[in-house]
Amino acid sequence: MRRGAFRVMGVEAQALIADLDSPGNGSLLADAGAKALHIEQLAAMIPDLFATDTHSFATATTATPNIWTEESKFDAKANDLAAAMNEVVRLTEVSTQPDDALALRKAAAHALGICGECHRAYQQPVTELN
Repeated sequence: MRRGAFRVMGVEAQALIADLDSPGNGSLLADAGAKALHIEQLAAMIPDLFATDTHSFATATTATPNIWTEESKFDAKANDLAAAMNEVVRLTEVSTQPDDALALRKAAAHALGICGECHRAYQQPVTELN
């Protein structure tokens, strides 16, 4: 389930970036908002998806053991991502001016930066075996 949730978030993040990189296309705002909402919803599930410490299980995973030794920090990052994506969703609902597009891109960059921070802290390098 975890792997599937993160794969969906990755696909949605790439599509969100593509939508926001299409300047002047207001019809993409609703699409971007839907993608950000999906990421927000999945991010809110992350603490539950990692509630069971599986680092000693015989499974292929890129999760590091410090997810469970730093559980409150890890959960806080997931909650930060959900809140940041909520801001992206909000901005897609109110954006009408060119300046709004810049604010939206900044909010999305901030949110996606949280993804990267979490990956650096809590994910092993991805290999073919993972």
